[in-house]
Amino acid sequence: MKKFLIFIIAVSIGIGIFYYQETSVCWNPLAYDIGSFDSRFGISKEKFLKTIKEAETVWEKGLAKNVFENQAGGKLKISLVFDERQKTTFEAEGSKEQIEGSRESYDILISQYKLLESSYRSDLSSYDYKVSQFEQRLNEYNREVARLNKAGGVKPHEYEALEKERQYLESKKAELDRERLILNSKASDLNALGDKINELAQKLNIEVDIHNLRFGEAREFDQGDYTNNKINVYQFEGIADLRLVLAHELGHALGIGHVENPKSIMYYLMEKQDLNNPVLSPEDKMAFINRCKFHVPKLQELFSSSFLEKFVH
Repeated sequence: MKKFLIFIIAVSIGIGIFYYQETSVCWNPLAYDIGSFDSRFGISKEKFLKTIKEAETVWEKGLAKNVFENQAGGKLKISLVFDERQKTTFEAEGSKEQIEGSRESYDILISQYKLLESSYRSDLSSYDYKVSQFEQRLNEYNREVARLNKAGGVKPHEYEALEKERQYLESKKAELDRERLILNSKASDLNALGDKINELAQKLNIEVDIHNLRFGEAREFDQGDYTNNKINVYQFEGIADLRLVLAHELGHALGIGHVENPKSIMYYLMEKQDLNNPVLSPEDKMAFINRCKFHVPKLQELFSSSFLEKFVH
């Protein structure tokens, strides 16, 4: 019986040590420090540390407790590791800039087109009115000539008035012809600009399609990973993106796995989380609570009556 009690005490101590080791992050802040740092990401080490602290705050604010602590030589090492993933991100940023450049050019052309179209329509309306007035006056002139000819001829003073009107009509027709040529030129410019807009719109659509094909899918959290007290970040698009990746991997460092809510920090995809204001979801908080429960495999079997009988007899 004495040996059995000693065994129970030893097992209890072992379980206590195991439990403390497994749940120490639940009671004591997890100390971290920056590991390796690659400057090719284009941010300073100070900015990187500041972003880690922001990701840390996501957990500490959500859990209302001190969960992490930046400490020289801290057990958890957080590193920036440059590889093909970040190269792809830079390519995506370049693609976005190209699209934005094309979109800006498109918007400028649309603005130019609207101005030219407005000017053309205004000039065309004015031209049509002048043509209508000219045709009305020309018809009146022709009727007057026909009337005088039918009456037996044109008297000198009548001829002088008709000649003056004829010269006016000829000069007016020449003026209208010049305006028509200008209108035709504007119409040609308008059509050419419209063709250019259509070409640019097609180019922009192609650029967007290609960009979405290469970079537009919802991303799994493979921009970083956690293993053996190391967080390595391989890819991010901006500081908000980096903060979310760090918050996710810090969750793994706490021993938390993925959860089902797409808005959760610990969801396996970067898709529906709020990049600008990341917060823990109820599922994230419950995952931490469950992580900190006393879970020791086969405890019931260890203290079952059948198991104890082996030592009692």
